[in-house]
Amino acid sequence: MATQESQVIPVSNAQRLANMIESDIRRRALVPGDAYLPAEDVARMLNVTPRTANRAMQLLAQDGVLDRRRGVGTFIGEHVKQGEPVQLRCVHVLITMQRLRTGFVADDLLAGLSQELGCDIQFNLVPAEQPLEYVRRVIDENSGDGRMVGTVLVGCPRLVQEFVGESGVPAVVFGSVYPGSERLPSIDLDHFDLGRQMARRLLERGHERLVLLTRESWLRGDNLLLDGINAEMAERGMRQGSLIVRSVPPDHEAASQEVARLMRDEPGATGWMIRGRTNTEAALATWRRAGVVLGRDIELVSDTDGAITQPSRGHSVMVTQLTYRERAIQAGRLLAERDQGAGPRHIGIAVELQEVDSEIPFGGHEGPSGSSLEAPSG
Repeated sequence: MATQESQVIPVSNAQRLANMIESDIRRRALVPGDAYLPAEDVARMLNVTPRTANRAMQLLAQDGVLDRRRGVGTFIGEHVKQGEPVQLRCVHVLITMQRLRTGFVADDLLAGLSQELGCDIQFNLVPAEQPLEYVRRVIDENSGDGRMVGTVLVGCPRLVQEFVGESGVPAVVFGSVYPGSERLPSIDLDHFDLGRQMARRLLERGHERLVLLTRESWLRGDNLLLDGINAEMAERGMRQGSLIVRSVPPDHEAASQEVARLMRDEPGATGWMIRGRTNTEAALATWRRAGVVLGRDIELVSDTDGAITQPSRGHSVMVTQLTYRERAIQAGRLLAERDQGAGPRHIGIAVELQEVDSEIPFGGHEGPSGSSLEAPSG
């Protein structure tokens, strides 16, 4: 028996785009007889193909909202709705459980987006199973009546990025965009450069065998970081097998066991690169129990900028130019730009490595007590 949910007919993509075109007409305060954009310009504004834009415009022409004259142009029709321009009224943050488990803190994202946009912010947890169907339902249910709704994608898979990019809904990726989704604006750390810096720091200090300990489920930023590591190692002529890559679930005990196993099986691997606070803390605890001295036996580079409870020398960490909340504000600006029809911009946040010291001005986001916590990735 079909469920009630399965019988709901979603708003078509063409109708959703038609609603957005109507919102644009009201925003411009156009009246019947005024000239409107050709399909090519509408396609650029909505980040869709001209064919898709043309279908949406044809729906409006059938309703008398647009008057399309062959060989002349497109004009505002007699049945256009007059009224106040529709503003961005609500932003849905679409975030995966996987991303939440990597140390993501929602408070600063909420504060930054609210400060920049001044609208309601709603968090939606994207399930691991059938994420595309869930996101499609969220957008359908919140865009069908012409309301302007924006989305912020955090840790979402490639198919979700592609769908949102095609939907025409204003959106920004709080992380790295996948190939083919470049039409979506984004803000993220420069993971490729971070990877190069991590490998360079260890190779310049004489380590010939490196370990990359990262999270179990990879995002786009993880791939870019590994590309940067491999590029640096290749330029320095490192032989095959000089890099050991291990992925572990977001669990302290699992990370500790993997670190202990690598210490036993790979004693020559003395340069460690670790992603995430849980993995970093687990490694430090394991080394302390084993009597390993950082800076003498092993050297560590991590992307955890300031959340280490017992920092040690021989440990370099990532610092960034922007706090977590400042990144959220930048994401809000990117979303506002898309709402106004601007083209996508991609902001890469510069990073640098500094050796652990009590005087390091850590970046990252500011926690309730003013401490710096882990930066977002991927």
